[in-house]
This record gives sequence, structure tokens and C-alpha cells, in this order.
Amino acid sequence: MVCVAARDAVAGVMRTCAECRAPLIRGAAESFGRFAARVCCDAVCWSVYTRRSAEAAAADRFYSLVYPEPTSGCHLWVGVRLPNGYGQFSVAGVRWLAHRYAWGLARTVPPADLNVCHRCDTRACVNPGHLFLGTDSDNMQDCVRKGRFVDNSGERCGTAKLTIPQVLEIRMRLSRDESQRLIATDYGVTRSAIEAIAIGRTWRSV
Repeated sequence: MVCVAARDAVAGVMRTCAECRAPLIRGAAESFGRFAARVCCDAVCWSVYTRRSAEAAAADRFYSLVYPEPTSGCHLWVGVRLPNGYGQFSVAGVRWLAHRYAWGLARTVPPADLNVCHRCDTRACVNPGHLFLGTDSDNMQDCVRKGRFVDNSGERCGTAKLTIPQVLEIRMRLSRDESQRLIATDYGVTRSAIEAIAIGRTWRSV
């Protein structure tokens, strides 16, 4: 069977660049076979065309791993999932969080300093309509509004050795310039723990 492109090339049928749609013109030293195999007018268009083709193939592979959940409207990722519940997608050796890649497909590649956050709180969801860009602060505020933030500071911390009244007593003794080592001994903690209270590194909420 004769290749259609080769047949057209021999017959003089006008073909166009697969990228810019400009007419393909056979070079003076270009064989019919090479001209028939060429799909772009120059190296620049060929580079863009192959990149776009690779991106389209990656997008097709991505969407083949998405399951639209009819009840919630979430588009659930059924590919590789990380232990924390987020999806993972690899392209050309680069690993992406699936929801960040989904945002890039639907809109534009998200800046490195911004999170792609979930309105639906479903980590496996890659529906762009359920996502929004936000800073770490935006993400934390969203957690607080939805009641998902657990405050483990101070006495709520499972490893805390001091209570709020004790911290207040320690602050009072520090204000009198008492020895941090002596205070640490009295409360059964290390001197560095007392120093952390003194400089405000710990127990800032008290």
C-alpha cells in the first residue's frame, strides 16, 4: 500500500505544517521520501509540535486515571496514591501531586510558592472546580473554618510536661532573674526547656 503522504508529495498535492499550517515546500536537495515523512515546516515548529503532542499524550494518560464520582462531583484519582491520600502522577520522570497537575491542565502551572487547596476536602479529588490557589496561611484558615484544625499547643500536646499554671509561675520566677537551671530542677525539666519559655519559643499562647 502506498503511503498517502508519499503519494501526495509525488503528485504535487499541497500539504501544510502540522503546527503553523504554512505550506510545506520541498527543499531542492530533499528527497521525495524525506519530504513525505516531514510534517513540519522547520525545526522550530517541529520542536513545538512534538512538545504539544507529548503534553496531549500525558493529558490523555492523566484523564484515564480519573473517575468522576456522580454524588459529590469529585473527580477521584485512581492512579498512584501517597500514604497521606494525595494522588501522584509522573511525567517525563517528574513526579506531580495529581491535583496540582490537574490545575495546570485546566488553567496554568501553579506557582511553586502557592498551594493547590481542596474546597471539597477530598485529597484524591482532581476536579479543578473543587480546587483553589492559596498560601500556607490561606490553607490553614480554610482548615480552621471547616473545623479540621486540631490545636495541639500547650497542655493539649501529648508530650507536654508542664501545665499553664506552672508556666505562669516559671515566667514570674524568670522575671525575678532566678537561675534557669534551678527552675528547671524544681519542675523536672531541662534548662533548655526553661530557656525556650524565656525567649518565647514555646508556650507562646500563654
